[in-house]
Amino acid sequence: MELFRRFCALSSRRRAPSSLLVVAHPDDEIIGAGARISHVGKCHVVHVTDGAPRNLRDSVRGGYSSREAYAQARFEEAREALALARTRPVEIRRIGITDQESAWHLVEIVRFLVTLLREIRPDLLLTHSYEGGHPDHDSVSFASRAACEIVRRRKEQRAPVIIEMAGYHAWCGEMRTGKFLPVPGDREESAGVETRAIRLSAAESRLKKEMLACHRSQRAMLDHFSTEWESFRLSPKYDFREPPHDGSLFYEWFDWGIKSGQWRQLAALAHEALVREKLVHERGP
Repeated sequence: MELFRRFCALSSRRRAPSSLLVVAHPDDEIIGAGARISHVGKCHVVHVTDGAPRNLRDSVRGGYSSREAYAQARFEEAREALALARTRPVEIRRIGITDQESAWHLVEIVRFLVTLLREIRPDLLLTHSYEGGHPDHDSVSFASRAACEIVRRRKEQRAPVIIEMAGYHAWCGEMRTGKFLPVPGDREESAGVETRAIRLSAAESRLKKEMLACHRSQRAMLDHFSTEWESFRLSPKYDFREPPHDGSLFYEWFDWGIKSGQWRQLAALAHEALVREKLVHERGP
């Protein structure tokens, strides 16, 4: 709780907690925490996917000759954006999974994150909430929590505090950005999850606009996101066997390669594999 409050109150990097941002796509770190990145201490970013779907629609629409060219362009945009926020280069780790396909690689992602957590030992892990906005977001949500549970159970080091960044999800038939779904579970459990909406200063807002502008290939999508506020919360407990909310999930409105039922089945299979290896508890991350 104290680390979360320190993170939300940061105005300089002095005595700031170290952070690992684990995101699905290049640009997710700026959408969720662009202004905060300029204040945290030592900072690492993990891009789980390369941001380029196999179907090439986005690549062709952006004027790229191949999926690989589109993926490289997205990485260069992310590196340019992060350079604006930091006097020192941010170390970016890329797992390189094809966009929209992370649900088939959950155990692989978990193993990568466990190794990285043991290497860099961050105070905080910032990542996506489980809200059905994008299947890759939900996959990263699952994998981040599983990796932290494995580190915690091994007792070799202190597991980082998991902080969620507000992204997007379906709400009353529309796309809602910058706010969280209600915390799952009963009222008592919900009361223990602290949420902060941080109004950005004029300088922070200007910086975030400049960082988002670096992501030229994503301009139409990024217009949906605020440059005035960033919202964070301590990670609640999730039951990944259940959908994040009733009705159709946002990603089910599109042909993004998977539906909620199949995603949850793949998450259950990944969890079973981790349980068999006695890495996580049977109740799940």
